[in-house]
Amino acid sequence: MFAYSQNVLEALRSAGVDAVPLVVPLRHGARHGGTVLPWIRRALRGYPAHGAGLVHQTDTEALRGVDVVTIQDLAEFRGFRPRLDRLLDGAKFGLVSRRARRLVFTTRAMLSEFAQRMPARADKGRVVPMPFAPTDSHREPSRYDALWVGLAAEHKRPLAFVRLAERHPERTFAQRWGPSPRFRRLGEDLRVAQARVRNLTPLTTALSPEDLDTLYRSSRVCVATSSYEGWHAPVTEARLRGCQVVVPRIEPYLSIYSPTDAFFYEPDSEASLDQVLDAAIRTGPRAPSTSLVHLVSYANVGRALRAVYEELLPR
Repeated sequence: MFAYSQNVLEALRSAGVDAVPLVVPLRHGARHGGTVLPWIRRALRGYPAHGAGLVHQTDTEALRGVDVVTIQDLAEFRGFRPRLDRLLDGAKFGLVSRRARRLVFTTRAMLSEFAQRMPARADKGRVVPMPFAPTDSHREPSRYDALWVGLAAEHKRPLAFVRLAERHPERTFAQRWGPSPRFRRLGEDLRVAQARVRNLTPLTTALSPEDLDTLYRSSRVCVATSSYEGWHAPVTEARLRGCQVVVPRIEPYLSIYSPTDAFFYEPDSEASLDQVLDAAIRTGPRAPSTSLVHLVSYANVGRALRAVYEELLPR
């Protein structure tokens, strides 16, 4: 989320928006980035009056006086979260969507889902893709045939990737995962499962941006096994670096990737996943399409966000 806020900041500046960061302390000492135009100070759990300025909070921890909020994910409403968490997060989304004058969704699929849940506020929604820092698609010497990057959460289905590695002992696999307090038992099961698969390298230590960049460039294919996805950042980061991507035929992947930018497999079909992975590896790395590069570019996202802001500024 912090990386997203930093990329938004650069995208806005590329569009001539006088944006500066606003860091808001959150629960448990975490600090997530926000953006604000022009610079203001937070006070009394809200944003003070600021004339023609505009506050865009890049996550849903928005305070009073916010103008624009980015909603990245609606996973909070899904059944894999504890019921109390879903109720509390649902209340938070209701509060934030009422406070904000515009809601930015990073995919049309996410806006459509929100409209089904809160139809009275869907007219506030605007679709602006996630921005990604400009890069090239040069490759490093191959280390892994297939890579998985994500959180050890039920809807990410990390064990499905372990089973994929078990079915293909002739291939090399790597799995970069981070633990989740909500799914501690799953993390323990994942460690046990990884230990028995010799052709799978678990990567659990912290990686710098440079290390992660090299990991993408030295992997032939990046695989997503999610049953539900809001973020999608690792897959796009890999694709922009020339890695082929294998994703389930679900949203938001269908809205982001054309058939030239992704290999789609049928969800919940191990046979389909196996066939598609094999096709992606045999095809080999290739540069992303110009349409994908444009979609997530600073210039395109900056212009789109500026257009959202201009809807709110005094005429």
